[in-house]
Amino acid sequence: MSERRYKNPQVNLRLPEELKDKISRLAEKHKRSANAEMVAAIESWVEEYEMLESRQETLDLMTKNPSAREQPHIRDLLNDFVAKVTPLLEEEMQRREAAEKKESENKKPT
Repeated sequence: MSERRYKNPQVNLRLPEELKDKISRLAEKHKRSANAEMVAAIESWVEEYEMLESRQETLDLMTKNPSAREQPHIRDLLNDFVAKVTPLLEEEMQRREAAEKKESENKKPT
């Protein structure tokens, strides 16, 4: 009996039917196999995790050693972070203010 050899290890994965269907639609849209779609999704997830983990390590370093903030690459990371987070925080504050305003208007006696 010959053993089939794959370039990469094979993993069996059980998926809910709804998720499998979504992966199939995405794979079709991206013109690749469902396997390639799952590999791309997992690679993206792992890259995002590693990036967040690296940023957390940087934040931990800055907490332990405030002078680390003066290093150019750390300063650039902080500036990038602030530039990305500031609009999100402003948006969230506006959303909360609007919700509070709507809630207070609903509480007013008629």
